[in-house]
Amino acid sequence: MNTGMIRSLALLALLGAAPVAAHAQIGFPGGIRESGRQVVDAGQPVQLVAAATAAPKVNWFFGPAGRVSDNASGFSGAAGFSWEGAVPVEAALGYARSEPDGVDGTNAFSATVEVGVPSKALASLGTTLAVSGEGVWVVDVAQSYTAAASLTQELGSHVEVVGSMAYGRTDPEAGLTTTGFRPGASLAVVPAKGTQVRVEYTFDNDLDGEDSVELRVAQRVAPRGVIPFQLRGGIAKHGVVSVGILFFP
Repeated sequence: MNTGMIRSLALLALLGAAPVAAHAQIGFPGGIRESGRQVVDAGQPVQLVAAATAAPKVNWFFGPAGRVSDNASGFSGAAGFSWEGAVPVEAALGYARSEPDGVDGTNAFSATVEVGVPSKALASLGTTLAVSGEGVWVVDVAQSYTAAASLTQELGSHVEVVGSMAYGRTDPEAGLTTTGFRPGASLAVVPAKGTQVRVEYTFDNDLDGEDSVELRVAQRVAPRGVIPFQLRGGIAKHGVVSVGILFFP
């Protein structure tokens, strides 16, 4: 599940580009929705269709993140779990604080869930299908809801491409409701065990009012005697620079 819910929560107010983004990434480079699968798996692709003999497994994750951009700064945190079973599930809760230049800051809360759709036919092709949903509440600003689906195609053991389509609705406290589709695509490369480099593009759409592109790098670290963790960094439009760390006990 590495699309980040088809642009898993795009950091909402931390971008400073809009009061609310329907794909509210709450601060993590790559989104909290990617965290369970990517963190636990050390950056290597995981088949969403579990083997019949594989025992179900729960992976927990939590951690903080921060971002700065041309016109805002902010911090965030999230916690959640991924369930590796016949029907894989990943879910998380997040909080983000944004401090746009010259205006009052905002607080945002999010809940996200993504479910893998088991399919032996797709698995035989190295393809996985996932559906997801999220809700974001920016206090005294807006609420947004998004449903999405994504297809991930593995190209060998070190490359994967993702295509996604989301439909969202944003209800501001003042102003008109916005609805629309958000198509996206991404390319991920695993150059070494524990390392992932991903480029993600979201096409111009009514929900965001523009297109977006982001480059992200993640590195898993597992020192002896310490809780394993993953370092994350990213750069995006509007001068956005993000850093984060996720722990997975």
